[in-house]
Amino acid sequence: MIDNTFHYAIFDENNKLMWRQLPIIFHQSSKYQPGMRVSKPKFSKDENGNYYGVVAFDFEENITFGENIAAIDLGKVNLYTFAYIRPDGTHSDNYFIHSKMIERLKQKLEALYEEKATLIEKNKRVDELFKHSDYIPNASIDKWKRRQGKIERLSRKITAIKDAITAEMSAEIVELCQKHKCSTLFMENLSWLESLGGKWNHSAQQDTIALNCAQKGIAIYKVNAKNTSKAHPITGELGKRIRVEISSGQMVKCLIETLFLV
Repeated sequence: MIDNTFHYAIFDENNKLMWRQLPIIFHQSSKYQPGMRVSKPKFSKDENGNYYGVVAFDFEENITFGENIAAIDLGKVNLYTFAYIRPDGTHSDNYFIHSKMIERLKQKLEALYEEKATLIEKNKRVDELFKHSDYIPNASIDKWKRRQGKIERLSRKITAIKDAITAEMSAEIVELCQKHKCSTLFMENLSWLESLGGKWNHSAQQDTIALNCAQKGIAIYKVNAKNTSKAHPITGELGKRIRVEISSGQMVKCLIETLFLV
């Protein structure tokens, strides 16, 4: 095994021994750490003739040390807001948001959604023609098929970019926890959002964040954050949201809303 490449020998149709190789690729959800030893795969064959390989690898548990407690709030403008509290009750001087890299991916995603929506709207008009017309020109049908094919390709691109954003978000949040010595991370319990669909699946994002944090020894707690946008983090008093000025305009976001979670 070199560089996670598995070398194996088979006999060809002339009964000559031939050497082949296959890469061993680990899903990001696994606990594999780059550079760790990997065993040779043990293959089994299913009833359909497909072969499946199982490998073992060395694993050293990472532990993030620190007494600070962090919290994140997921959103649409800022995909995440990160802040933390120290043991003496003081909190971070500012909050942290997603990186420029994520912002570029987010803008690309928005453009793909707009392009997809335009194509869907055009095909809807053709669908109406199908319902009410006895004759549809072949040219219109061909255009509908091409648009439909492009819609499907855009959907795959959108899914890939959303997955990339989620992976980068989780990596950034873990890095922030480690940098600011936060061994505990709080977040809202958004599992109820899973079935609502929409552009951002915050529940799935939280699952990825929780998995990456667990691999680094960061404890995760999900809380019911009712009224976090309005309640004071200490007294619980309800009031108005805090409005913060940023270069791109006004944003209803907040250090206090995030800190409320802890």
